[in-house]
Amino acid sequence: MPDQINIFLDTSIFMNMRYDFSRSPLFRLKKYVSLGMVRLFTNEIVVREVEANIKKRCCRL
Repeated sequence: MPDQINIFLDTSIFMNMRYDFSRSPLFRLKKYVSLGMVRLFTNEIVVREVEANIKKRCCRL
């Protein structure tokens, strides 16, 4: 198997993709991660920011 590609995701990526894991490039990324082709990295700060932004969006609906 070829070397894995390492990718770091920042909050802006999730925001630009509108947190949509079903139809956006995030869906393909999730597939590549599950196939072992990509190693995904982030940090706790990004996780908290994404969670906070999702909660804000939900409250506005």
